[in-house]
Amino acid sequence: MKYQLIVPGKIKPDSLLPAYNDYFSRLKKRLRLSIEEIKPERIDKRPQDKIKSLEGERMLKQLDADDYVVVLDEKGKRLSSETMADRLRFFSDSPKHRIVFVIGGALGLSEPVKKRADEQWRLSELTLAGGVARLVLLEALYRADTINKNEPYHNA
Repeated sequence: MKYQLIVPGKIKPDSLLPAYNDYFSRLKKRLRLSIEEIKPERIDKRPQDKIKSLEGERMLKQLDADDYVVVLDEKGKRLSSETMADRLRFFSDSPKHRIVFVIGGALGLSEPVKKRADEQWRLSELTLAGGVARLVLLEALYRADTINKNEPYHNA
C-alpha cells in the first residue's frame, strides 16, 4: 500500500522541521509514504472561495480516480490513536492502490476537495496551522503503526 500526503507549500515555521523530518524519516521506513507539496495560493484581496478553489484544483489534479482520499478538516471525524490504527489496518486490506491524506491551506479546503474525500478526519478541536497539522498527522500515523505492530511507543 502506498500513502501520500498532499499539502500546500513548505512546512512553516522552520522550527518544526527537525520534528517533521524525524517523523517523516521514521514513517518512510515503515510505510510507503511520499509527500507532495503543491504551490499555495497567495492570500490577497481576491475572494477567499476563489483562493481555496485554485488550491483545491491543484490538489485534485494530484489524485487518481482509484485513490482512497482522507481529508483533514476541523469538522471531520475525531479519532483516537487506536481507531487510527484500525483505519491503517483497514487500508492495508483495501483494494485501493494509494491512500492520500490532504491538508488544506491557510483558508482550509475547497468544497470539491471535501466532496472527493472518502473520509474526513479531525486532528484536533483547534484549528491548526498547516505545519503543525502535518507534524501532528505524521506523529499520529507513526503511533498508529506502532500500535499495530505491538511496539512500546504508544504506551511508553
